[in-house]
Amino acid sequence: LYYTAERARQVDYVVYMEAGTGGLVRKGNPKGIKSLGDACGMRAAAGLGTVEEAAFRDQSTKCTTAGKPAIQLVSYPDIAAGVRLIQNERADLMMTDLGIVDRATQENPAIFERGFKILTGFRIGAAVKKGNEDLLKAIYDGIQAIQTEGTQKKLLESNGVDPTLQVTAEILRK
Repeated sequence: LYYTAERARQVDYVVYMEAGTGGLVRKGNPKGIKSLGDACGMRAAAGLGTVEEAAFRDQSTKCTTAGKPAIQLVSYPDIAAGVRLIQNERADLMMTDLGIVDRATQENPAIFERGFKILTGFRIGAAVKKGNEDLLKAIYDGIQAIQTEGTQKKLLESNGVDPTLQVTAEILRK
């Protein structure tokens, strides 16, 4: 569950990883897109109304301010449609959740690769009703243990999740 200060008014969290956004490109990265800044003049795909769509719009403004071509934004209704835009070469770049990008590259390594990743700073964790200290402590101790022995990173890797998204377990109460 994503940690937010608003949610933390009702629950306590044990955070253990952060969210990431990835850039999905064609195999070989023919346009050389290695960061969001490389998207100027490119055909970019993002889910309608997503933070990625907003990021492309913001970056497009930066592109034109710097005298570079604007990003040609294509919105899609669902992830599968976005992936098809890249696969069919109707878009050069798709930005979405890093796990989705990495899964697409693992399932179709001859077609896709990850062009870049952005660490969003959004933290993910287990939420526990306020006042349930025993459960909160048990979850915290368990996550600390699997982090210390390296099990969490192995679990992330075996499930196609970038292990660098792991953060040190922490209890957040507000």
